[in-house]
Amino acid sequence: MPPVFGLIANYITVRLLPAYLLAILALAFLCYLFFGRTGKETAKGTPMVRISAPGQETRLIALDQEEMLTLEGENGARNVVRIFPGGFSMAESNCRNQDCLRQGSVTAENAGLRPLGGKIICLPHQLVLELVFEDEESIRLEVTP
Repeated sequence: MPPVFGLIANYITVRLLPAYLLAILALAFLCYLFFGRTGKETAKGTPMVRISAPGQETRLIALDQEEMLTLEGENGARNVVRIFPGGFSMAESNCRNQDCLRQGSVTAENAGLRPLGGKIICLPHQLVLELVFEDEESIRLEVTP
């Protein structure tokens, strides 16, 4: 092997290797910042579900006990929400596409990982279930017992 190739190989390992390592570490740190946060770092206070539907008063229910809540809406719309300590899910719906049933459960731990965040949406019935926390300034309603 000619001496020129040895010099080039030496230059690459001595001079460029630290730059590659630095770039890899910076990329790993950026991936942690972008993907590594679950959203529960900002969750403070008592978890609650905010229920919003057209023509109905917005309701807040604390997520501290097991409960099945039936919601009747316009034009025969019917949804059953399962509330459990720390979370909620849509148990039943008579909407045509049933997408709200496939959205799974929402908890403080998984809200940052879900495509819809802390929400379950039944689009045909225009019903929105949203995870909120008691100490958020946006909540200005009393808790429904």
